[in-house]
Amino acid sequence: MGWLLPILSGMMTSDVQDAITRTKRSAALALLIGVLGLTAYVFLMLAAFLKLAETRGNLDAALILGVGMVAACGIVWGAMSAVAAIARRRSARRHAEFHSQLAVAMSALPLVLRSKPLLVAAAIGAMVFLGTSRNADRD
Repeated sequence: MGWLLPILSGMMTSDVQDAITRTKRSAALALLIGVLGLTAYVFLMLAAFLKLAETRGNLDAALILGVGMVAACGIVWGAMSAVAAIARRRSARRHAEFHSQLAVAMSALPLVLRSKPLLVAAAIGAMVFLGTSRNADRD
């Protein structure tokens, strides 16, 4: 059994290194995409300003673009708030479900501890539950 530990340790180290490498690569690509997107946004706003300035004048063009940006920020903020509220509700529901399941388990604990066959069945059930819940989280 002692020979298995170094092998497993080496496999875990390799998996962790691969995950770190993938994360670094993803972060670098996200940064590049962000810089390119910001550059494109600046040029698009400049072109929109110049086009509006031809027909409406500099002050009106700046006001129109400014109001448009404030409206866009408001829409994005509203969407983010809605998504955060949904996530909070889901988290609260999960928390409540966990505590109700814990209460049921705790109320059945004295009965299970008095009977050895029930204790064995409960241990097997717990192992099956933990095995299926971990697999469900991965999917």
